[in-house]
Amino acid sequence: MKSTLPICLILFALVFVLQGCKTKAENAAAKALTSAEQGAALAQFKLGKMYASGEGVVEDKIYAYMWVNFADIQGLGKSASEFKSELVKQMTPTQIAAAEKLSLECKNKGYKDC
Repeated sequence: MKSTLPICLILFALVFVLQGCKTKAENAAAKALTSAEQGAALAQFKLGKMYASGEGVVEDKIYAYMWVNFADIQGLGKSASEFKSELVKQMTPTQIAAAEKLSLECKNKGYKDC
C-alpha cells in the first residue's frame, strides 16, 4: 500500500501557494471586510471605495454604495457623504434602489455575510 503522505504534502503546498497569491489589494479588501462587518465606519468607507474602483474586489457600484452608505449613516464625515453623492451620479435609479435594499438586508444581518 502506497503512502498518502506525499500526496497530502503536495496538496498542502499547493493550497499554501495559492493562498499566498493574493495581491496586496485583495488582502487589504479582506481585512477591510472583516472590520466593516464589525461595524467600523472607516473600514466600511474604505471597502466601499474599493468596490467603486475594483481595487482588490470585483467592481460593483451597488456594493460600493452600500458600504459607503453605512459609513455615511454612522457619521464618518464629509468625505463619505461626498463620495456617496459621486457614486449616485454614476448609478441608475434601479441600481440605487438595489443598493438601498441590499443595505437594509445587510444591516438586518448585522453587516455579516453581505
